[in-house]
Amino acid sequence: WMMNMSGWAGGAPEHWYKYRMELSGKINQRLQSFGAAIVFPGYIGMVPDSFCKYFPDSKIVDQGFWCGYKRPGFILPNDQNFNKIADLYYSECRNIKGFDKVCYFSADPFHEGGTSEGIDMPSYAYGNYNKMLEQNENAVWVLQEWSFLQEDIIKNIKDGGVLILSLCGDEKPTLSEKEDIAPWCYCAVNAFGGQYAMHGAAKEQLLNPFKHLDNNTSKIVGIGYMPESVNCNEILYAINVENAFGDGYETIEDFLQVYTKERYGNSFKDIIESLYKVFLFS
Repeated sequence: WMMNMSGWAGGAPEHWYKYRMELSGKINQRLQSFGAAIVFPGYIGMVPDSFCKYFPDSKIVDQGFWCGYKRPGFILPNDQNFNKIADLYYSECRNIKGFDKVCYFSADPFHEGGTSEGIDMPSYAYGNYNKMLEQNENAVWVLQEWSFLQEDIIKNIKDGGVLILSLCGDEKPTLSEKEDIAPWCYCAVNAFGGQYAMHGAAKEQLLNPFKHLDNNTSKIVGIGYMPESVNCNEILYAINVENAFGDGYETIEDFLQVYTKERYGNSFKDIIESLYKVFLFS
């Protein structure tokens, strides 16, 4: 739930958790058999709403609400119960097949809200990252760059210990005198909330990643998919695949010529012109 909500409409039956663990393990092992690495949810202090009832000696940092739902509060790494809960969390994770090979841990504190007021952010980040290192000495904290990025989280973590998923990759300047603060992937969030509108920054997604590659101050390392629905806007997915595995295109027109021929059997002029208008001005 990405730290946005602590729960909704009660609990789930025990068999649901067992099934999800088994399914996760199968997915992990299949991906790993292809040579893919797993990005696994990391622990950053979040606790259930009733935590203080059982651990009254802990101080809960309240995170308020998200879209009307209660966000989970969390405890800080210097809390006397932090290590106990973090170790319990990761011990349960080790029951999921494939976890023993995990080195990437995703965690986004203050995602779409919450508050960091009064928190020593470098210390908070350092304590959370150390628990990831205990699971794998080569642990990498995977963070999303959205409307903002908590640079205080990054500055106390060793080089190579953070990977940023830049969800607004289309908006990142392709030329800069300042070096990127950490390795990052060029991402875009398509179809917000499952909306099937025909839009997207096709031109930027096609051309900008290669411009970043040509920029000596850029630490771009990859391409990311971040859709909030599927089976729509196939052209944007085609662009991402082309960028990940191809050599790039000079112009969006060149790509549309190839795309329409592969998809429809011919490079129909009216289709190319329509697609160009839709994606150029969206």
